[in-house]
Amino acid sequence: MKISEIKVKNRFRKDLGDLTSLKESIASVGLLQPIVIDEEGNLIAGERRLRAFIELGKTEIDVKTIKI
Repeated sequence: MKISEIKVKNRFRKDLGDLTSLKESIASVGLLQPIVIDEEGNLIAGERRLRAFIELGKTEIDVKTIKI
């Protein structure tokens, strides 16, 4: 899915921490677990993974869509 289509609203976690090791892992082996969105494209889980993809300059990310 295009990252630009994912809606990130108020999140519980305010500090995403250091994403360096996550970005290195994604660059080395890829995304092991897709992020989770609802049917409207709202982010449910995976903000750190999403932010790492953005910082790596990626425009698309694997997603799992769930019904809420």
